[in-house]
Amino acid sequence: MPFSEASLAQARHKMEIEVQRFFKDSALKLELRSDWGSQNDSYRNKIRSYIYHEISMDADFMNLEITPNPADWAISISHCRDLGGIFWRPRTTENSSSLGFDLELNLRCKAEVMGRVSTPEEMSEAPSMAALWTAKEAAFKAIPRMSQPASVSQIQIGLWKKLPSAEAENITRSDCWQWEVLSIKGDKEGHTPGIVICQSDHTFAFTLKSFTTGRLK
Repeated sequence: MPFSEASLAQARHKMEIEVQRFFKDSALKLELRSDWGSQNDSYRNKIRSYIYHEISMDADFMNLEITPNPADWAISISHCRDLGGIFWRPRTTENSSSLGFDLELNLRCKAEVMGRVSTPEEMSEAPSMAALWTAKEAAFKAIPRMSQPASVSQIQIGLWKKLPSAEAENITRSDCWQWEVLSIKGDKEGHTPGIVICQSDHTFAFTLKSFTTGRLK
C-alpha cells in the first residue's frame, strides 16, 4: 500500500524518537521517502542528491560508481521496492561510531530464504523473519567494509527482548525489539544491542559500531 506524505512523515518521526531514545543519542537522524524505493526511476540518484544537499557536500555522493566514506558523517542507506531511507549522525572526537540501517518489506522475508543464512536457533528465537533479516543486514552494514564477513550468514543474531512502550511525547510505538550480535566471523567483539521496529508492512533495524573499540553499540 503506498504511503501518504503525512503517514510517512509521522512514521519517520516516531521511529527517529525511538532510535534516539534507545541509543541515548539525540544526534541520530532518520529520513524516509517513498520515491526512494527501487520501483522508482533514478531512486539511487535521488537518495544521493538528498545526502549531498542536506547532509554532506561531498561530491563523491553524486558518483554512483563509488561508495563514499565521509570523515565527518556516519551514514547508512537502505531501500526496498516501495520505500528508501537514510540513517545518519555527525562523527565527533567523542563519538566516531559507524551506523547500520536496514528496511525491508515483511512479505519478502520468507523462511526458506532465511534458512540459507540463519541457524535453526536464530529462526526460532526471532520475532519474525523480517526482524532477523534486517538485524543481520544492519549489523553487516555497521562493520567497516574491509572487515565485513563474506555474507550475513556469518553474523549470528539472538537474545531478542521485546521493549516496553515508549513514554516520550505519548507516542505509541510499533512492535519494537532489542537484539544482539552473538558472533561475527573474524570479529571477536560485538555483543551489544540493536533495535528492530516492526510495522504491519515493513520492518526496520538500526545499530551502531564504535571504531575505537570494535564493538557494536
